[in-house]
Amino acid sequence: MKSLRWITLGACLLVLSGTVSAAAYLRVVSWNLLHAGYSGQTDWNDYATQAWTKFGTTASASNGVDLIFAQEVMYDTAAASLAAALNSVTGYTWDYRVTAAIGRSSYKERYAVFFRTDRVQILSHSVWTDTGDKFEREPQIVKLRHIQTGADYTFINWHTVFGTT
Repeated sequence: MKSLRWITLGACLLVLSGTVSAAAYLRVVSWNLLHAGYSGQTDWNDYATQAWTKFGTTASASNGVDLIFAQEVMYDTAAASLAAALNSVTGYTWDYRVTAAIGRSSYKERYAVFFRTDRVQILSHSVWTDTGDKFEREPQIVKLRHIQTGADYTFINWHTVFGTT
C-alpha cells in the first residue's frame, strides 16, 4: 500500500511537471501581413486561424501562439479586427498595440503586437527615435513580461528594406 502511494505521488508529480513546463515557454511569431487592411477586407478569421493552427504548432503543443509581431499593418482598424478575430478563433482574450504610420516616403505602414492577456503583460511599447534618419521604417520596441515565469523581455519588431537604401 505504501509503495502504491509513492507511485501515485510520482505519477502526479510527473503530470504536474509536464503542465508547468508547458506554461514556462513563450511562443512568439513575426508575421508580415502584406498590406493588411489596404484592400478593405473585413473578414480576419482566416488570418487568425492561420496564426493559431499553423504558426504555433510544435511537437509538444498542437495549437497556439502567445505573441504575434506584425508588419505591414496598414490601418489601426485592421489591427483591431485581427485582435477580435483572434479572440473568436482561439477562445482566449487577445489585446494589441499598434504604432502610428511609419515610413520615410509616401508609403507608410504600421507595426502591431498581438498578445494573449493570460500569458503576456506589455510593459511598454514605442518606436525607435531615429536621429540621423538611418531607418526607412523605424523599429518598434516592445518590453513585456511573461506572466507564467515573471521573466521580462525586450523585442524589436522591424520591417527592413533589403538591399541598399
